[in-house]
Amino acid sequence: VLNSTWVYPTDITNSIYHNAQIWSAVLFSINGDIGRAATDSLILQTHYAYATNISMADAALLLMQADTLLTGGKYACPIYNRLFEHGLNPLNPFINCSVGILEEEVLPVQFLSNSNSFSLVNSNGEKIQLQVLSITGQLIFSADESQHLYNYENENLSSGIYLVNVQWNGRTKTFRWSKI
Repeated sequence: VLNSTWVYPTDITNSIYHNAQIWSAVLFSINGDIGRAATDSLILQTHYAYATNISMADAALLLMQADTLLTGGKYACPIYNRLFEHGLNPLNPFINCSVGILEEEVLPVQFLSNSNSFSLVNSNGEKIQLQVLSITGQLIFSADESQHLYNYENENLSSGIYLVNVQWNGRTKTFRWSKI
């Protein structure tokens, strides 16, 4: 039951017990990735917003939002990946949580952030493509830049976790930005 590979909505049936195996497998996998205490906290937080007719897709979104609320998005990538494995997040070519995690990688772009803005330092002045995305993959902003220092600030943007996708010379790096 907990290691089910079923996918939403393809494997949905008329049985709530059968369907619950999809959600259980997601939560069990997340538990293995981020630990029991963190998983329990996130699940309890999502329960405050559950409705009697909530869909699994809506519950998945609540789980992502709980991570943003409680941890500032610390577990966004493992949660997103596990939800995606079971069909509860759409395929989004702009979200690649494995990119940008290895800090040892030497790149010509440096990401500096604070709670309201971020800057990109482009050490060699190459043209870069910049995209700011919501955690669910919605495009918020895009630009082509070749400045050595690019500053982004958007006062109208809601607090939350955003992904900053930078592409240059056929390479891509994704940074996570927490706007408070």
